[in-house]
Amino acid sequence: MNAMDFLKIAAGVYMAKTGDAIDPVLSLVKNEPKLENINENFIDESLPFDGVYTEKINNKTVVCIPKDNSERFYGPGLRFQKIATNFAALHMRCDHYGNSDNGRTHVPTPFYVSDKGYGIFIDTPEFVSFYMGGTVRTDAKNPPVPQNRGRGEWSADTPGDFVEASFEKDALVYVIVGKSMLEVVSKFNLLCGGGPLVPKWGFGFWHRTHIQFGEEDVKNEIKLFKEKNFDLDVIGLEPGWHSNSYPCSYEWDEERFPDPKRFADDLLKEDIRVNLWENLFVSEKASIYEDMKPYSGSHMVWNGLVPDFTLPEARKIYADQHKKTHIDIGISGYKIDECDGYDNWLFPDHAKFPSGRNAAAVRNTLGILSQKAIYETYKKENRRTYGLVRASAAGSQMMPFCIYNDCYSFEQYLTGLASSSFCGALWVP
Repeated sequence: MNAMDFLKIAAGVYMAKTGDAIDPVLSLVKNEPKLENINENFIDESLPFDGVYTEKINNKTVVCIPKDNSERFYGPGLRFQKIATNFAALHMRCDHYGNSDNGRTHVPTPFYVSDKGYGIFIDTPEFVSFYMGGTVRTDAKNPPVPQNRGRGEWSADTPGDFVEASFEKDALVYVIVGKSMLEVVSKFNLLCGGGPLVPKWGFGFWHRTHIQFGEEDVKNEIKLFKEKNFDLDVIGLEPGWHSNSYPCSYEWDEERFPDPKRFADDLLKEDIRVNLWENLFVSEKASIYEDMKPYSGSHMVWNGLVPDFTLPEARKIYADQHKKTHIDIGISGYKIDECDGYDNWLFPDHAKFPSGRNAAAVRNTLGILSQKAIYETYKKENRRTYGLVRASAAGSQMMPFCIYNDCYSFEQYLTGLASSSFCGALWVP
C-alpha cells in the first residue's frame, strides 16, 4: 500500500487524490466551498493519524483509514435503522430504501464521522463500498486475539486496523478534523458549499392533493381548510397536473388546469404556494423530448428518456422549460420523485450515457443535479424556493430541498432525522 500525500486546504481540512482519473461530485455540482468561513470560525487541527493508504486491487481503488478499537463511527449516508456503523459492510449507491441499512439509500454520501473528532469524505460519483473496521488483513499490525469459537459466547465481529473503502476509478479523499463531531460536520457542510436560506413559507403547513385533482378540486379542498380554520401555506399537485405522467410531459393538463397562471395567481393572493410533483423521465409528448434526445441515456424508464444531467446542456433544456411553463407563472417549487431509482424499473448498471460517464455516476447524481438546475433557475429570478426530493448527494447542503421517502415507521423516521445530520441533507419535517 502507498501512503497518500495530503494537502491542507483549510483549518483542519486535508485533501489528497488516489490518482488522476477523478470526477468529483463537488466539481459536478459546482458549489463554491466556504474555506474562508472554516478558517475564520475554527482553529487549525493536525491529521489524527500517521497515514491513509491506497492501492489498486482488481480494477478497484482501495483506501485504508487507520482506526482504533475504541472508536465509534457514524455514517456514511442516510440511514434508518441505526446510526452507529461499526463493523458494517455498506455498499453505497443511490436507491429506494428497502428496509435494510446496507448502503442502498436516498443519500449515499460517502462521508462518515468518528467520535475521535475527524471525518472521512471520498468525493466520487461512483458506487463506494465501506467496510467499517471489521476486515482483518494477513499483515495486520494489531490482529484480533485468536478465539476458540466452539466454547462459550462469541461475536462474529473481528476488529481490524482500518476502515476500508473501495470504488472504481479515482477520487479525492478528505480528512476533516475538529474538536468534536459537531465541528467536523460543520466543516464538511462548509466544504460542500454551506446551507441554504429557505423561504419562511416553507416552514408552514403543506398539503398534497389527489393525483386526479384539477383546478376546481384543489380550490374546493382549500375551502375546507378555511372552514375548519386550518392554516395552509403550500398546496402540492400530484402527477395528474401533467398532460402525461410516468413518464412526464412537464406540460399542464389543459382540461384539469385550463389557465395555470390564473390558478397560481389566485392561490398566491391567498398566500398559498403551489408545489408541483414530477419525475425526471421525459415523455415523448413533452415539448423538450426531441431536444433532450441527444443528451439522454441508452435505456428508457417507463418509455421516457433518462437525461444525462451531468451535461450542462441537458440541465439547461430542463430548466428553461420549467422556467417558461411553471416558474414564470408563479409556481413556487417542486417535489422531484423517483430520482432515487429502484432496480426493477430503473436503467441498468451497464447503461451508456452521452457524457461518457457510467450508469453509477449518473444514478448517484441525478437527484442532486436536478436540484441544482431548479435552484439556480429560481436564484437567477431572485426568488427563493423550497421543495422535496427523493435522492441527493454531497453538495446537497446548499440546496433548499428536503429528502422524503415511503417509509412510515416512526422509529425509522426519527433515525433518519438524526442520520441526515451526518450526511448534510435536509430531512422532511
